[in-house]
Amino acid sequence: PYGFQRKNMAPNVMKIERGEKQVLAAFISKLPEAIIICDSNGSILVHDSQSEAYLLPDNKKSAVPVSMTGQSITLFIDKNLIEHALDEINEQLKQSALNMVSTFILQKNTLILQTQVVPVLSRAGLFSGFVVILDDITQQSRAEKRVESLLNTLSKNARSPMASIRAAIEAMREFPQMDENRQHQFKDIIY
Repeated sequence: PYGFQRKNMAPNVMKIERGEKQVLAAFISKLPEAIIICDSNGSILVHDSQSEAYLLPDNKKSAVPVSMTGQSITLFIDKNLIEHALDEINEQLKQSALNMVSTFILQKNTLILQTQVVPVLSRAGLFSGFVVILDDITQQSRAEKRVESLLNTLSKNARSPMASIRAAIEAMREFPQMDENRQHQFKDIIY
């Protein structure tokens, strides 16, 4: 149907009853990450308001709530990223991995989101859907870039004086008989 079905991923579509949806929605609204629960076809069954804040374009965030429920996850996250994540999970299913998860970084609007896709398996162990977990790492990423920039600047600024010191030492070693005035100039560079 959707293109998400993979080998070993039988079309066992997850269904959530209305009462269960309300309980799930209340539970995931308390989590620090944004959560989206999808069936095996990629249709969104349940999501929290934080996922809307992360994924909806700024012009869609209005006073009237927009629900992502019932829509395809690929309207909000690139289809290739989702399919790659599900392929990776399929490989993990084949290998009977214990911690099946696929992680990727998603840039959406002005945010950098660490995205995890985790399968939902039926009692029989068949793929019946997946959970998308979004964590905003924008501030962390910006801080890491600032530290990297600072280290690069320090490194560049340290190289120039180091080169001068090294050249002065090499000159003094190569020409030990140089006059005292010249030696004093090189010592000033070193110190």
